[in-house]
Amino acid sequence: MGLIIAKEQQVSGFRQAWIDALRADLAVLVAHAYQIQSFAAVHKPLQPSEFWQSTREDYVQLNQASIRIKLRLNPGEPDSKILLQLMGRMEELFKHVDDPQSPKKIDEIVGALERDAPHLLKTEWNRVKKGELMYRLAKLLAAVIFVGTAVIVGLLLWKIYA
Repeated sequence: MGLIIAKEQQVSGFRQAWIDALRADLAVLVAHAYQIQSFAAVHKPLQPSEFWQSTREDYVQLNQASIRIKLRLNPGEPDSKILLQLMGRMEELFKHVDDPQSPKKIDEIVGALERDAPHLLKTEWNRVKKGELMYRLAKLLAAVIFVGTAVIVGLLLWKIYA
């Protein structure tokens, strides 16, 4: 029992670290998206070489965060699918950042990310709070054994003293 509980607590710790890292990468993604968007909005018309020189590091950070997020998410889960779709739309927009509608669309996508990401983070946090399946089963088994033992001891004492 102790080994199961220790292992499951370690898994919960890893899951918490996953949540923290996802939250950090989402913040990096949004921050660099806004940085690129701001540069594009201020420097109209865009000169491709100046734009690339000025935003190259932002694109690198944006892409790294995007890849880390994609590697963390499970494309089979509904909450993850939503975030992956939004990120895909964002990537398409950044291929055409000189589009006059781009800043508005980026704002919409970032707003949707900020709206939808907390639901995924909350779901994962609830999973951490509840514990892994084996941990919950071990707790249930321990409770059943404790109650069963208490009932048997109570019945034996009742028979002895009755």
